[in-house]
Amino acid sequence: DFAPAIVVPGWDISIDTPSEVWDDILSHPQCVFARTSPQQKLIIVENCQKRGHVVAVTGDGVNDSPALKKADIGIAMGIMGTDVSKEAADMILLDDNFASIVNGIESGRLIFDNLKKSIAYTLSSNIPEISPFLAFILVQIPLPLSTVLILLVDLGTDMVPAISMAWENAEADIMGRNPRDANVDRLVTLKLISFAYLQIGVIQALSGFYTYLTILNDYGFNPSVLPGLGAVDAWGKNTLLCKVRYGAWVNFEGQVCPCFVNPHENPAICGKVANVEWWTAESKRNLVISECQTAGYIYWDEDTSLSYVENGVGKRDPPATNEACAFPAKQLFGAASNPATGFNAFDFNTYWNPTNGGLYSGNSATTGQPTAESLEALRSRTCDTANDDGCLFYYEYLPYRSVMSQYYNMHWNAWPVSDSNVPGLGPNVDPSILFTYQPIGFYRLWETGPNVDRSTTMGHISDVMKVSTDESNPMRVTDAFYTGGYLDQTPVMPWITQNSLGNEVFEDLVKSNFEAFGKSDYTNAEVLEGVAAFQLARCGIPSAALNDQSKFFIPGLWAQIQAGSLTCDSGVSGDTLMLNVVSRESQRNALSNAQCGSFIGIIIVQWADLIICKTRWLSLRSQGMRNP
Repeated sequence: DFAPAIVVPGWDISIDTPSEVWDDILSHPQCVFARTSPQQKLIIVENCQKRGHVVAVTGDGVNDSPALKKADIGIAMGIMGTDVSKEAADMILLDDNFASIVNGIESGRLIFDNLKKSIAYTLSSNIPEISPFLAFILVQIPLPLSTVLILLVDLGTDMVPAISMAWENAEADIMGRNPRDANVDRLVTLKLISFAYLQIGVIQALSGFYTYLTILNDYGFNPSVLPGLGAVDAWGKNTLLCKVRYGAWVNFEGQVCPCFVNPHENPAICGKVANVEWWTAESKRNLVISECQTAGYIYWDEDTSLSYVENGVGKRDPPATNEACAFPAKQLFGAASNPATGFNAFDFNTYWNPTNGGLYSGNSATTGQPTAESLEALRSRTCDTANDDGCLFYYEYLPYRSVMSQYYNMHWNAWPVSDSNVPGLGPNVDPSILFTYQPIGFYRLWETGPNVDRSTTMGHISDVMKVSTDESNPMRVTDAFYTGGYLDQTPVMPWITQNSLGNEVFEDLVKSNFEAFGKSDYTNAEVLEGVAAFQLARCGIPSAALNDQSKFFIPGLWAQIQAGSLTCDSGVSGDTLMLNVVSRESQRNALSNAQCGSFIGIIIVQWADLIICKTRWLSLRSQGMRNP
């Protein structure tokens, strides 16, 4: 009969003992080997290991050293043990108490568990940190996560919890597990990599991207137009133009342009397009949009659908869509690599450096400048008039969703260029920084070089059109770029607005403000007075002179008001140039909030990851958050 225990004397075993005999001996749950030599102890350890057992050997003498060294866990006595046995052992019992072996194994398992938890938690954050840069490089969307936020993930939500896991208490079943297989269950395994990278890491990255795209969409930048807009560092630094379909054009208060609603009741604004059936073709809709923008209705509201009556039947536009977006091509690279001596960003005459190759437009090796021609190429894109229903035009993209944000600043419409609260502006801004951002005014191209007359026509429009309307890669200039140009100060491209809408925009914005203060009817004189008052306030000129027009209207300014060319650049000392920064500040503001949202989305999933890693073996239901 089979007995659960067996006693084997030392003289029955040797190096020549058959494997079948060892199988029979070691098949018993309890084995006692008596009167064994050091060599026989080593043979016993080797045969146990051959059968997949984890072997622990205790000893205190020199003769035990070979077995202690060979065993998976060699345990020497700290008090009675010899120095040789201690050198060969993996564990030393300082009190020579065998019960301490259990405590030592538990501590080792605890350290191993906590290391695996910490490694799994730390590795999982690599995917949400690298995926935004991969998307930025491969898809060229604006960077979803800034380097500062990545540092916050690494140094804050990643490092601190990972370190804290080293102090976790043992889980309830830690001594109920079988010994781990050292050849399979290592600190970093394929299973751990799959968990950290392909499961938790991917979920963290998806959470960050989802939050990022949702916030940008809430600001009016839908995900379909983002690819390509992160190229050449243009996001938040240049005016964005988009092709939009349907939707409504509104003013700052959200009022729809009357030219789409009741044009005959607003002849001052809509007289030119009062009889245009704008719903029949995109070219006709473009005519009305241009008049609306000139009247100050410069924001696109994708959440509002226009209605109209066709053949006596009331109809409504389909839902609005944003088809494509592009930045005006940067095809002007100044020949001069350094600014002229005495360079003044607010004086266009100092942009020319005759001793260093001509026009300075930033670092000529890296910084190109958009031009009036590149903007007009997008803005004035021609369509087939015989079949233009599907032809869309590029417009300066100012989404009304951004206006509704609590972070929107209404003063962005006319921002003093000396105010450094907008990046790239300020009284002492470095030229290289100034040209990296939206320039003050626009450049116009010279025909061929500095010795010919300045271009006053769209002579380069065909070349620029070819660059600017290349939707697949709108910012990369390969076949049309120029080194000669000049800063345009004409009313066509005024200082007061960079959106190519004409100076009338500013006057009509003031007019709408006039109406907002409860004055529904007004004379031209009152409008001019209101415009002048608002203009002087914006330019920092004291309004106390309003009571005396002879003192109030400084030389040159009254002529500008009458001519409709309010540039806030009358040549009078003390005037302040104003710049429309709505487009790029809306981009920058939207991206900052989207990056912050992406960071928070990653952190929320990291909290879930922390809970998962904390309970590696037992569920929260059985153990809770507090380990026993």
